[in-house]
Amino acid sequence: MTIGGEASEPRIKSSLSRLKQRNVAKIMHALYTHRQLTLAEVSSLVGLKRATVAVLLGELVAGKVAQENGVSQDTGGRHARTFGLATAAFRAVGVNLYRGGVQVAVTDLMGNILKFSEYPVAPSDLDLDALKETIATMVAMDPEPVVGIGVGVPGPIDLRTGMVLNPPNFVSMHGVELRTTMANWFGLPVVLDDDARTRAVAEWMLGSGRGHHDLVYVSVGAGIGSGIIIHDQIYYGVHGLAGQVGHVTVDPEGARCSCGNVGCLEVVVVPLLRSPTPDHRRIAELLSQAIIAVGLFIDPELVIIGGDAPRLELVVSIVAEEVSRYAPFAKMDVRAGVLGKNTAVLGAAMIAVGQFLNDPKVAMS
Repeated sequence: MTIGGEASEPRIKSSLSRLKQRNVAKIMHALYTHRQLTLAEVSSLVGLKRATVAVLLGELVAGKVAQENGVSQDTGGRHARTFGLATAAFRAVGVNLYRGGVQVAVTDLMGNILKFSEYPVAPSDLDLDALKETIATMVAMDPEPVVGIGVGVPGPIDLRTGMVLNPPNFVSMHGVELRTTMANWFGLPVVLDDDARTRAVAEWMLGSGRGHHDLVYVSVGAGIGSGIIIHDQIYYGVHGLAGQVGHVTVDPEGARCSCGNVGCLEVVVVPLLRSPTPDHRRIAELLSQAIIAVGLFIDPELVIIGGDAPRLELVVSIVAEEVSRYAPFAKMDVRAGVLGKNTAVLGAAMIAVGQFLNDPKVAMS
């Protein structure tokens, strides 16, 4: 073992590199959130010295990731240069794989869909070559560089390896190493996540949750899942299982769920949704039980309910009443998602944007 000298230098460089990356990420997120800032405003928001910010901003401008947008008058009456991200100069790709079809969207960094494709797929017959061709064709039609690809799939997934495990009723996705496969296809960063979390990210960044820092998104449709945002970060839990609201027990005498428990929210509510005459009040009451339980543990600012369940607005209004009545001390704001049928694919693109904000090297090389 060598103490000091050259043997310690790589560790020091690595540590400094990680620190710089964290500082760059802080600046990127500040510019993304506030759109246009002076150097002094960036420094104040991220808690770094102006000299440090000036150097890092200079690198981002030189790499064409950020740009000078003009001048602004500061509180002292002086004119200062303003900076913003070059949000229109880059693209992200979002992919939503669902039981029955595929959605692919090319967006700018602000989530504006520039190109979109959707086609049906049988759950037993997902063709990865067709997916590759679709993405390649759409990307080739746009001259701007792509910063990454985000993919939303029905869980469960292995977040560490990027493998889709065994989503129910989607046999063609079982055991697919999707993140590695797609990264090898395009040589781009690929982020894979549960589709309920991609929906949560979409509503948080672009929809009903914009401007909030802590929220729970509940997706209601063919299944029931959720995504949790805490302090502007997706919360995964130790094993990547946080947000399994569909497996909160709401009927101890109910049917057995695929997870092994009885009376889970999903196994009780989904058949009610499929009924020719759904009892929306009963559905909302059951959802409220689970949402109140989750809310009392997490204490979010906001609960967003979205998905493709019929008459969702009615369900949301009843849930809001129930939460107000039975959890008055929680003070949770309950509202509907606003992004509609493209929520999941938009969220997939936005998780790719989020990775880019954390590490913009891919666009500066």
